[in-house]
Amino acid sequence: MTYIHSGYQQIDQLTGTKDIWPSGADRGNQTIYGASLNVDTEHVLVRSEYSVFDRGSFQYEARAWMIGVGSPMGKWTPMLTASAYRESTRFPDNYVTSNWGDLAVSVRYDVTRSSALKLQIDRLRDGPNTFMGDSNMIAVCYDFVF
Repeated sequence: MTYIHSGYQQIDQLTGTKDIWPSGADRGNQTIYGASLNVDTEHVLVRSEYSVFDRGSFQYEARAWMIGVGSPMGKWTPMLTASAYRESTRFPDNYVTSNWGDLAVSVRYDVTRSSALKLQIDRLRDGPNTFMGDSNMIAVCYDFVF
């Protein structure tokens, strides 16, 4: 479980200008809360998370979720992961929301007890207000613990 409450102010890094939202606020409070549930057994691997980002003074909220399911098979772990991010605001004419979803297929190979090689293919769908555009991605990474 996660709960964070803090002050919030957004400033343009290039100009130093404070971002004043249509609500008239240039600073306010934000509350972030969420939950995660992970299961790791000999035959099943589940990763999940749900988060809410509430900036009430700015009349803005975002929700994000992720769930991944895999099955360890010796040194190999194939996995399927889905995720989404959705923003909402009471001022849609003044703030373009970002909304996207992702579907990923990955396979991990444990090279040693403290390192792994992973291949992942993502299919990102952006919209309805395009922020990044739809895209496909292939990633290869090597993780190690030292």
